Amino acid sequence: MAWLPIAYVVPQYVDSSGSPYSGAVLKAYQAGTLTNIAFATDNTGGTTVNSIALNAEGQPEVSGNVVIPHINQDYKLALYPDQTSADADSGADWIIDNIDVVESGSPYQVETATDGGTDAFISAINTSAPNTGQVIRRDFQSANTTTTPTLDGVTLKTRDGSALWAGALSGVHTLQYDGTDFLAVDPIYVTAQEEAYSKSEVDSLIATTDPENATDGGTDAYDSETTTSKPGTGKTFLRDFGSANTTASPTLDGTNIVDVDGNAWAGMIEARVHRLYDNGTKYVVLDPGVMGAYTADDSRSSTTHTANNQSIAATSYHTIFDLTGAHDIPAGNIFSTNIGYRLTVDGSVRENQTTVIGGQDASGDVFSMVPIPYTISASSLKLEAYNASGVSRNVGWYVLTRAL
Repeated sequence: MAWLPIAYVVPQYVDSSGSPYSGAVLKAYQAGTLTNIAFATDNTGGTTVNSIALNAEGQPEVSGNVVIPHINQDYKLALYPDQTSADADSGADWIIDNIDVVESGSPYQVETATDGGTDAFISAINTSAPNTGQVIRRDFQSANTTTTPTLDGVTLKTRDGSALWAGALSGVHTLQYDGTDFLAVDPIYVTAQEEAYSKSEVDSLIATTDPENATDGGTDAYDSETTTSKPGTGKTFLRDFGSANTTASPTLDGTNIVDVDGNAWAGMIEARVHRLYDNGTKYVVLDPGVMGAYTADDSRSSTTHTANNQSIAATSYHTIFDLTGAHDIPAGNIFSTNIGYRLTVDGSVRENQTTVIGGQDASGDVFSMVPIPYTISASSLKLEAYNASGVSRNVGWYVLTRAL
């Protein structure tokens, strides 16, 4: 592998008081280990060193020359207060693990992944699986055509471990290795209904035929053209309605049709294609023009779940709420250092975000304010905060829920 820079300008490191960290020592290891790997002083790899001391300006210096350290594999980076600590691999000021080396001369360039044949994608540089929990990004040069694509021999799946669908991967995607598979963690999995929609047969249906018609059988009692059975809780489907509803109680094949807030009104259904979600008891219209359109008249109150300094032990979960019945989450955030969350919908883990990318606090720890995605449940809804750091942390949150 080529020698690649760890930064694109000369890095400068400071101590806890903000002054240049003179005499501190930078050291690299194989990701997830304490096995030392060498730095090179440039992209030729001609001069390598096991560690690099910082000069009076807090910049890496080798043999009297300021350098940008180069690396040739994914790595763990540590900064020690002095050479003795570095030699002992002990007492680091900070350690950052599982750093994915970038491909070439731009900090914004993402390593490419090219189809080697029938969705067997191959990374341009890194072709081995990373450590469990590591997050990488790849720029897929073509879309997958099957439901079982692989990257460097590892199967690619959705965030919840389900099979992908043809055309799911194209362009830049963020992936997390769970020890077995690469899980796509892109924002396309923001909501349960969006995920259900993407994994359904609707994509291919839209591409090849018109959606099934729905005709008013009398006073807004719409009937599907051929399919009259319920698709099943959590499923999303399309219907092409032949006329607008004229009452506040439209039905499709005997099931009530409502918006995401559980309301209905004359004219909610238009004479066009609508996307519907089966929440177990009703069909919810998911079109952007309908979602939230009844908000001004919605008298249904929200429940606020808040905390300011809830202590959570290292690498542990804490339950924010555990609700029974149909609910939604219209908005919410969790904030702390190295914080994540687990979202369980209708008994299944929808998201388990344990690796968080954010800014750094004064101690060099990752600090994040994590938004909670809009979510609808049919029978149960549970949200837990996760402390991803190695020490106890105080965590805050502000999350709204509503009963449907």
